[in-house]
Amino acid sequence: MMSIKLRNESLLLNALYQFAVGVGLLILISPAVAQQKQPQTRARDFGGTWILDKSRSTLGVSQFGKTKLKISHRDPKLKITRILEMNSIFAVDVGKITSTEPIEDFVYYTDTRGEKNRSVFDPTVSLSGIRTDTAWEDDKIIVRSSDKRSSSQMDTTETWELSPDGKTLIETTTIVLTSHTLTTRSVFNRVEK
Repeated sequence: MMSIKLRNESLLLNALYQFAVGVGLLILISPAVAQQKQPQTRARDFGGTWILDKSRSTLGVSQFGKTKLKISHRDPKLKITRILEMNSIFAVDVGKITSTEPIEDFVYYTDTRGEKNRSVFDPTVSLSGIRTDTAWEDDKIIVRSSDKRSSSQMDTTETWELSPDGKTLIETTTIVLTSHTLTTRSVFNRVEK
């Protein structure tokens, strides 16, 4: 009877020991597994000053001067200031825009909280702002918005991506209207970090 009791206690202790070892291994392995699931691409830094490369860009390329972006990026906040440096012959004060004044600041949050920005395509429309939703998709930042006016709907998707060497920034914008779709591509070269 005593040997059965000792044997049961020994089996119980052995089971408890195996359980404790299993839990210990789970505690040690869990952070490594969780770390592997998080995308490593989010460390890409879009910050810096960028100049539009007109020869590699489509539609919307200004012939009146240089288009420049100043980007501040501390994930999840991405602030983009668009600047048009007008040629001296066209450097006239027209409302808010002068020769080197920012056209507009756009602030995005890549954690999908959403934000309000004015339209890139027509800053005078919807002065209260258009709701944009921003998120990482792989190593790209995707900004989506939807704007409905009277009977028309405009859905816009902006895709921001860096070249592998970090020297080129590509903005691809797709606008879907009720009757057609337009896609533009703006290629920017980094001039300073």
